[in-house]
Amino acid sequence: MSITIRPYQEGDAHDIAELYNRHRDNPNPVAGGITGDELERELAERDTATFLIAVDDGRVVGTFGLFHSTGRRSARAGELIADMFFVAPAYRNGVITGRLFTEAVEWMMRCGCLVLRLTVNPANTVAFKLYRRVGCVSVGETVPGEDGNVELHNYIPLILRSVFHDLDPEALAALGQLSSFGNVAGGRDDELRSDVRVVDDIRTVAYALALGEFKLTATIDVDRGLMLDAALTDPAGATRPLRIAEPPYEVRALGDSEPHRFGGDGLTAELDTAEGTLTVHAEGHHGPVFVSTWPSAEADRSAGWREGQARDLEIQPVEHGVRVSEHSGGNRVTGTITLHQGVLSQDFTFTTRPGRIFQTVGLRQGDFTLTDPDGTAHRHLIGTGIGVRDTSEVVAAARTAPAGSTLTWTDGANRVLLPAGHPVRLITATLVERHLETDADGTARLRTELRTGADRHPSTPPARHRPSTPSGS
Repeated sequence: MSITIRPYQEGDAHDIAELYNRHRDNPNPVAGGITGDELERELAERDTATFLIAVDDGRVVGTFGLFHSTGRRSARAGELIADMFFVAPAYRNGVITGRLFTEAVEWMMRCGCLVLRLTVNPANTVAFKLYRRVGCVSVGETVPGEDGNVELHNYIPLILRSVFHDLDPEALAALGQLSSFGNVAGGRDDELRSDVRVVDDIRTVAYALALGEFKLTATIDVDRGLMLDAALTDPAGATRPLRIAEPPYEVRALGDSEPHRFGGDGLTAELDTAEGTLTVHAEGHHGPVFVSTWPSAEADRSAGWREGQARDLEIQPVEHGVRVSEHSGGNRVTGTITLHQGVLSQDFTFTTRPGRIFQTVGLRQGDFTLTDPDGTAHRHLIGTGIGVRDTSEVVAAARTAPAGSTLTWTDGANRVLLPAGHPVRLITATLVERHLETDADGTARLRTELRTGADRHPSTPPARHRPSTPSGS
């Protein structure tokens, strides 16, 4: 058995898709499987930083991807998100897992991305213990989310790069002899709990790394992504502080400012002034009825539907709403967002194509109806997974509603209607991706109609109905 770890190459996508489709425990499951073309498109749309594959005798047996965004989440400056980390069952007791992780970390250090983020289902005890053993820590919620996962961070690349210049020659030699990080960050238990300790009102995590017979200790400010202190203990027990190099990036922290609010007719829109996320609330409904992410001026750092990042936004009030602008380098995105008489208008102009927009409908029960351009309606129950398969793990595998379609969600008290002027991706029955396609005047326009209160619903025009089809159709 001769295992090779190498970067992704053109033509690998079909072999990787087949690997995932063969194993139900793959990290990005989609009912019915995915095609090589869909995987290739997914890697392109995520603006993949690097994608490593493990090959045995020409067969793909493992993968590890590093991404700026995954659809769900968006990385801050200096961070990358690990996903599609998978090793075929027959190879899990060997060295592939450690080699993939180590080579990914080394790649990050060379490129100046120094904080690794990943998600794991704690019920997968083998994976959870592995991540803890290689230095992953919990700095956020320790309660699994809707997908059953918790998020972990790994700061080892940040630590090593920050003190590399001040390590003793013997410590550098010990570092160079490491073939895996599996035994470097010992001392972490396998409990699902936060590793954060608040020191002087700063949220910190502590590391103790074994470099041969040397011990490297460090403290990290998790909110700013910075090292606060570091020290090296030699084999004789003598300890000295280490000089810390500044990272080649600056993390923008989320502010505490109040959101901009506007609306009427029982509907209130709130714009998050830090990350640009728009939420719409309806009277009597618990939680938002509609959420829309901000299309970043940095196309490779699109906000995720679960998480966005702090941005430098200029916000000005306009009639019935706000005008939002973001500059990044030579790129500029401006959005005029209004909510008036139940119509949410989002008009965007941009110098270069911005990032992606994800929109979530917050109705937890009721009906979703997709009406084709010819008037044929397909009605599905929300939350059943029937009719619209869940492709949230591989968005590029989503079904697309063609231009001219109408998407309608209703729970009897609230209704959300989306007229699709351009194709819309159906990631789940309540999550869509909308593309910004400009009209002749250079403006991309999105419209969403919202109504609250059963007595306010206009009658739905007659349509030819077809029954739901099984998920994956």
